[in-house]
Amino acid sequence: MIDLLIGVMAGFFIGATGIGAGSILTPLLILRGYDPVTAVTTGFIALIAARKVGSVQHILSGHWPKRGGLRVLFAGVAGGGIGFLLVHHFITRTLLFESALRLALAVVLLTIGVAGFFSLHLQPRPHFATVAAAGAGAIVSATSAGSGTLLGALVFPGTDWRVHEFSAVSNLFGLCTGVIGIAAYMRLDRFDPALLGFVTAGSILGITAGVFASRRIERTHFALALRVLTIVLGAALAISWFMA
Repeated sequence: MIDLLIGVMAGFFIGATGIGAGSILTPLLILRGYDPVTAVTTGFIALIAARKVGSVQHILSGHWPKRGGLRVLFAGVAGGGIGFLLVHHFITRTLLFESALRLALAVVLLTIGVAGFFSLHLQPRPHFATVAAAGAGAIVSATSAGSGTLLGALVFPGTDWRVHEFSAVSNLFGLCTGVIGIAAYMRLDRFDPALLGFVTAGSILGITAGVFASRRIERTHFALALRVLTIVLGAALAISWFMA
């Protein structure tokens, strides 16, 4: 039941704001006691299932931004290819992959949470958003760190998108980079079918409600909540890494 509720909560955030898989679901599964690779793999599969629903709903609702969306998406896919190569290289080179993965997630979440406070006054810059999207794609496919969280901290401040427009891009971005990520991790064959069922069912339930809530969320409130959330979960993962 707890795993189902985690899925519902993550799904709601995915639908409403474009964040929820790597930034909420994966860290909570790790903190709940699942090993990092199982949590990451489960997060990727649930991400793909949930973001299929979210992407279709957002596009049908006319939420796709008038400019910049495709450029960010293509840059993310290119970056995801780099992340794919990094995972394949890193897995074969270290026996401490799971520990390193937990620490990497903590560092990424803490970094983007803190960096987000310095990006509050950024003016829209298309080229900056494109480069940031490529970097986000690489990080997502290599660690499953939330695509929405990364885009929210690195890309969103450099655009003039509203929250529901950002969410539309983030859902499709997460779907594409998630497919690349699961392709990188599939060789490990590490996932719990029961856990996957609960999390996927919960995320699909939550995402439908989240899509409809996205238009009611203020841009400033979203940005602040995003930064606080990533710092809290990043700190919790870092503490769990030190105590492991």
